[in-house]
Amino acid sequence: GTGNQGGVGESDSLMIQYYTPVEARDCEGDIVPANNYILARFYLRADSAAATGSALACEGGYHTGALDSALTNFETGNTKGVILLSAVDNFQVLVGVADTTSGSLNRPQQYITVAAYAALAAPKPPVAAIKLGLLVSSVEKAGNKVAQTQAFNVLNEAITAASVPSDTRVRRVFTSTVSFRNVL
Repeated sequence: GTGNQGGVGESDSLMIQYYTPVEARDCEGDIVPANNYILARFYLRADSAAATGSALACEGGYHTGALDSALTNFETGNTKGVILLSAVDNFQVLVGVADTTSGSLNRPQQYITVAAYAALAAPKPPVAAIKLGLLVSSVEKAGNKVAQTQAFNVLNEAITAASVPSDTRVRRVFTSTVSFRNVL
């Protein structure tokens, strides 16, 4: 999903689900009993404690995997969850679509938005990786030592200089690619 959660521009959110055969913890540190599916939703939310506007947060929880099983310890709003990184202005996700649907050569051929992947006709190619992009600002203001505003590109999201706050914080874009080993 996308939305402006206190940051700059339209940010994505990312939901990850995985099975745990042993007792584990979700991203908030809560215990998840063995033989359940752990949920982790990463998104931007307001961060009044750091006074930087928004932060990358994670909402954790779990379910049994049974049809219509209830979610445990999981909130669907953008106000809960633990803050992982303060001063994040924008969060973007791209999906690395594999080059085959057979699973024999699952290497990312191209990176597309989640919406573009959802619109692909069946059978959908496997997702072999994801790219994550963050626009992070400094917690402290730099005063007149930094240019007031500039444009940024966070993966596929172009953020205009006019949409970046004139708060003299230093901003940088960070990206990372995560490959899914069970697909490669």
